[in-house]
Amino acid sequence: QMCIRDSQNGILISDGASLNDIGGPNTEHTNIICKNTHGISIQNANENFIINNRIGTNFNDFPSLGNNIGININGNNDDAYKNVIGGNDVDHGNIFVGNSIAIQFHQGSIINDINISFNFFGIDKHDLNLTGNDRDIYILGEAYGSLINNNIFNNTTTNSIDLSAGENNFFSQNIFKNYLNPTNSSVPIHLVEANFFPNDPQKANITSYDSKTGIVKGIAYPDADIQLYRGLEKGNIFITDQITSDANGNWTFTLTSSEMQHINGLSVLQS
Repeated sequence: QMCIRDSQNGILISDGASLNDIGGPNTEHTNIICKNTHGISIQNANENFIINNRIGTNFNDFPSLGNNIGININGNNDDAYKNVIGGNDVDHGNIFVGNSIAIQFHQGSIINDINISFNFFGIDKHDLNLTGNDRDIYILGEAYGSLINNNIFNNTTTNSIDLSAGENNFFSQNIFKNYLNPTNSSVPIHLVEANFFPNDPQKANITSYDSKTGIVKGIAYPDADIQLYRGLEKGNIFITDQITSDANGNWTFTLTSSEMQHINGLSVLQS
């Protein structure tokens, strides 16, 4: 399958275009988008769906095909709202590999109600370790009411979610696996002048998992009871309910060696 490559905009959606599907849940719908300035550019366009694409890599997981920016969203006066990157399950998720920035909300934009869910950053859908992005989600504009949910972030060089301005943005059930430069102030979620809310009282975040020690860390509401599950979606095998977050919402749990042997992913709920 050919790569959409070597352009200013590999795919451009602009001027009020809406209800377009870029990709689809089946392999034959997948676009390979690589080595562009902007892999996909959304400019003043609403309610478009970017589904199951490989952005910065091909089906052979070739590592050197990254875009400068995988997806760039640019909207003036709320003219880029309700776009969906990923969807409701892993079949809809996009794979982002080796991009300088995987997803960027353009500086000066006002962007509402973006849904970024079930995507894979620096990892594929079978848990294969791939080249990470420098930044995964970089929000330079103002973001309001966006959902960043059930994504897996791996091998990130800087920050996975870097939000400069906005409020009522919901970060829930994301997994942050590995950071390449942990001494260089790289953190899973970096917020500046913006509000942080878990999506609802039933959801929380895993912020790190150390596969050598079994230590899992996360954030939820303060003094909440946490339930940990195997797998990437709700309803998978229950591990424990013996976790309570502290007064700041932070929690830590150590998996047993037996539990570590059967992990193909982790998800968490707040009870």
